[in-house]
Amino acid sequence: IELLPLNHFHFIHHRRVFHLMDTIVLFILYGFFFAFLTALIAEKKGYPVRNWFWLGFLLGFIATGILLFQPKKGTGTPK
Repeated sequence: IELLPLNHFHFIHHRRVFHLMDTIVLFILYGFFFAFLTALIAEKKGYPVRNWFWLGFLLGFIATGILLFQPKKGTGTPK
């Protein structure tokens, strides 16, 4: 009688598979990267840094893209 190994998927064991923890860490790193990038751009353009930090964290490249197209504060055309 041949006994099956406890791990029936032993052939998958050698490959690196993304686990839930890896995915969460990647999303957090992605969020912080764009959060700091967006905050840096916001500071240079005169916008509230804290607000844009969180927008960058939550929206990523979308918030950075929106901010890149915003004019510098205080340099708008006078009416």
